Amino acid sequence: MKKNKTSSASITFIGLVTSSLTLLGCQGGTSDSSNSTQPVIAEAELCSTSINYGAYAAITGTATFSKRGLAVQQSGGQVTRFTLGGLVSAIPIRFAEIRVLNASGTVVQCGKTNSSGLLKALDGTSELHIPSTTGNYTVEVLSRTNYNPTPTAPSATGKPAFTVLFSVKEDIYSNTVYRAQSVVAIPGVGTFSANPTASGSEILSAKIEGGAFNIYNDVITSYEYLANSTGIQNISCLNPKMSVFWKAGFNPAQYIYPSTDPGNLDPLSFYIRSDKELYISGGRLGNVSSEDTDHFDDSVVIHELGHHVENVCGAMDSPGGSHSGMTRIDPRLAWSEGWGNFFGAHVIRNNTNAINPSLGASLPNGEWLYYFDSFGYTDGASVSGAEYIRFNLARVGNANTNETIYGPNGSSTAPFDPVNSSANPGEGHTREVAISRGLFKSTNSCTLPFVNCANQNNFTDLWKAFERTSVGMGNNSYPFRSSIRFLQQFKTVKGSLSAGLLSIFETDEAMQLAGNSNYVTGGYTTWVPYGIKLVKSVTACSLKMQPKSNDADSLYVTDFRSDQRYSNHFYYIDTNVLPGVNSITVTKSYVGGTTNVDIDLLLLSETYRYNEDCKNTSSTSCTKSTSTDVLSSDRTNNVSSHTVSIASVAPTTRTLLNIRAYTPGIINSSTEYSYTLTDQNGGFLCPNNSF
Repeated sequence: MKKNKTSSASITFIGLVTSSLTLLGCQGGTSDSSNSTQPVIAEAELCSTSINYGAYAAITGTATFSKRGLAVQQSGGQVTRFTLGGLVSAIPIRFAEIRVLNASGTVVQCGKTNSSGLLKALDGTSELHIPSTTGNYTVEVLSRTNYNPTPTAPSATGKPAFTVLFSVKEDIYSNTVYRAQSVVAIPGVGTFSANPTASGSEILSAKIEGGAFNIYNDVITSYEYLANSTGIQNISCLNPKMSVFWKAGFNPAQYIYPSTDPGNLDPLSFYIRSDKELYISGGRLGNVSSEDTDHFDDSVVIHELGHHVENVCGAMDSPGGSHSGMTRIDPRLAWSEGWGNFFGAHVIRNNTNAINPSLGASLPNGEWLYYFDSFGYTDGASVSGAEYIRFNLARVGNANTNETIYGPNGSSTAPFDPVNSSANPGEGHTREVAISRGLFKSTNSCTLPFVNCANQNNFTDLWKAFERTSVGMGNNSYPFRSSIRFLQQFKTVKGSLSAGLLSIFETDEAMQLAGNSNYVTGGYTTWVPYGIKLVKSVTACSLKMQPKSNDADSLYVTDFRSDQRYSNHFYYIDTNVLPGVNSITVTKSYVGGTTNVDIDLLLLSETYRYNEDCKNTSSTSCTKSTSTDVLSSDRTNNVSSHTVSIASVAPTTRTLLNIRAYTPGIINSSTEYSYTLTDQNGGFLCPNNSF
């Protein structure tokens, strides 16, 4: 991937910029290791040989790391502010590779820490033995693992084995893993103690190895959770090796934009799906105290891991790119980011002690309910701790509750990603935080004032609806994946959704399922589920588009993005169910409101990136444009019908028909157009009744 990449155009990387309102992918980062001419050194081989010694010294002890914890402010039983602060120490480094070196630097034994961080032999249970020869030995615990989790949950009995194989490394050139070290003097036969540790303080260690091991611990904890919380489902999809890159004071976006001034690149964490690599922000230009860093932001780390899990165990349709918590966005992107937000918060919620042993006691009711991204820290001489993002996933999106964020430039108060299930049914499927909240509340408990959580554990069923099984959305037979398709698969897994779950999804978060009556107004279907099949029909179906001005969300944004809920309808074109259909025509009919809205027709490739006609701050500078992801289109101005050909679409090719209202100008809020879809012979085409 890496060395010659100077543009985001040739790769897809998924991530988010830390901002209280706008989340961005494909941006950010600085590094002192961005020179693309540097040679790449292969990662060292795993230490995997156990050596028997007749006369030996036994090494005992525990490997630990420290991290910066969270200072929690609360009022009335609710968190009002998080700040990254002082050190939390003695967190065990679990299931990690051990190397023991003699004074000459020769490896004399390999081992592995156990579930408590105790130093053990490679089998994870036996004593760690080294030569009894007199001398100093260095015990190294590496930020790397290769082990097979053994589920402890009774519900996971009989689960197929899977492998956890990943490493946290300094940079893409040296591929050096981090080490927690302890030197022990061996006078001869006996039992001796070594306690390798990695500090989370740059004052104690410039490399801040504790940051690397916190990332490592987040990943281990997440995989252990999946081992115990996915029933007997086969999750060997996690077997392929994953690499994580992080360095203190280093912004990984410099790898992507090596010619850009590092001072002009915002710090960013992201995931590159093609290489199965996570990149975690370490700050900027060596600054870790008053910059956006993510190595202690567990929500962010596990969010990015969530993208990896989606990539290898589910299916990632997300096009990447910019995404905002305040606008309706591409449903594929909203789903992927919503899943990542949920996964990060959910793993911490159910493994709080393993992530941060001191955190639970400082939270209202001991409950972690948040996605949080910090800026700087406050500890001793440093008082730069602030919030970039904090939102509560147990809140009701339909309640329009304000959040006050204490950012680096002062506080700001705004509703974070509110939805309106009655005025804007289905908009939650285009809002990433609504999706996060819906998923979180559907499988967690929460206390007052958050009274609409399911208060039951549905994660195993959520997983079945997510993964690549015959039922899960990740199955290759399901293209154009979004939260509305996911909910259909979730409903299939469970047989039906309870009234409580429907209330969470459909009322709280405007994520109405396919077929919901809210999508029908005056006998017309005003929104069709994203990516539902178009099929033949003997009669015309009553369809209506109610386009909105591109600045309809101007309370939060100032550009002119096309509204993905109201100004676009998307149909999956499966030529196998459309025999004899060579072309598709959309014919519009004015109903009310603005009279001159141009409704166009585009045929999109399966991996398309939505082409924004206009993202400017002035509608007068907008012109229609067509990207290379558009296979065919009819964007003729001021006509009542448009036609595209599908004659050349192979039966194995999945495409998406986009009926798009061109809306850079000001549109009356009551604007409506009915439309019909027909083939080349005038035969009617309609959305399928369900997924």
